[in-house]
Amino acid sequence: MAASIGKFAVSLVSGAQETNLALAHLSLDFAIIRLEAPKEFQGLGTALSKKRKHEAEQGSVHATARRLGALFADDMPPIPNLSRAYGLRASEIAENPSFNPTGGIADGPLAGHVGADGTSIWAAATSGRGALQVHLLACLLARMWSASEAIAIWSELVTARKAKLEETLHGLEFQASSLIASRIEVSHESLAEWDASARSWLRTGDKAKLLQQKQMMLIVDNIGLPIPSHPNVFEGVMAVWKNAMLTVEKLVSGIAQQINDPKVLVGLSSWHIYPDITFLGRETTTVYLNDDLVQRGGMVTVGMQNASPNEHKGISWTMPLAQLQFCGEPEALKRTIGEQSVRVSFGHLVHVAMGILCSCLEEPK
Repeated sequence: MAASIGKFAVSLVSGAQETNLALAHLSLDFAIIRLEAPKEFQGLGTALSKKRKHEAEQGSVHATARRLGALFADDMPPIPNLSRAYGLRASEIAENPSFNPTGGIADGPLAGHVGADGTSIWAAATSGRGALQVHLLACLLARMWSASEAIAIWSELVTARKAKLEETLHGLEFQASSLIASRIEVSHESLAEWDASARSWLRTGDKAKLLQQKQMMLIVDNIGLPIPSHPNVFEGVMAVWKNAMLTVEKLVSGIAQQINDPKVLVGLSSWHIYPDITFLGRETTTVYLNDDLVQRGGMVTVGMQNASPNEHKGISWTMPLAQLQFCGEPEALKRTIGEQSVRVSFGHLVHVAMGILCSCLEEPK
């Protein structure tokens, strides 16, 4: 009996030592571990500047991708088909020299900063489980919110997620990964860098996919409805994030989806994926966006629309952001995206108008 107790005590000490060792090496682990990126992302990796690729594989952005991925991984749905489509789209954009020029001698010390900033994508692609999902969230937040607002949202998400993981540690059974993830620290500077890379990529993607993006934003503009509000930032963001990913995962797999709130359209507008869209109303209208990355059958049917033409257009999102308040109650901020989110020249606008006209005349795929 005494021997059994002794072995149990040794086991507890050994387990504690292993846990402490894992926690001690956490920062080092995040900095040095790099996984092979899926083949769909390889075109992006090849097209990145050496400086950006190094930062994505070994720098602070890589560490941030791994930390955020580990923090949220256990609460993320698998999205294999969305991941594949997103990698192909990112590679398509990065391999186009018109939107990803290569820095040369004439650019001097800024040569490494020339071209598309796909740093956060490549960092996510080489960082394992959960990392791509948090990159998709970065794009979604960057589409809707200013940099300071998005960083504040990230800060609240990280704090809330760590608190939830801490709660699981009070039970009789918990996973070591939950213990390690609950100790993760992500600095304000790291979140700002993460947001800036995603924000820069959005601008590049919007230009590269100008016609389809403009059409998508015109669709968003005509919805004129808010995302269902939630008093809790964490729960509200998680609902939008998960719903958008799961729905787009089905769409790119060729499974038609009917949507009755605008969450999914925010995701589509942020990830440069363009399924055909049918509007139900007095007249049924279909816009064919003809995206080869969406398998046949992956059509969105939109069953909601603001009936009042005088209401503000676009999709709005309201959240109480405590991080932006130094005292008092959290400030409820409302932001809207729509057609004005993508500004184009008059010449480009003519091409967009012609594209919309042609899409209405084309047969379904």
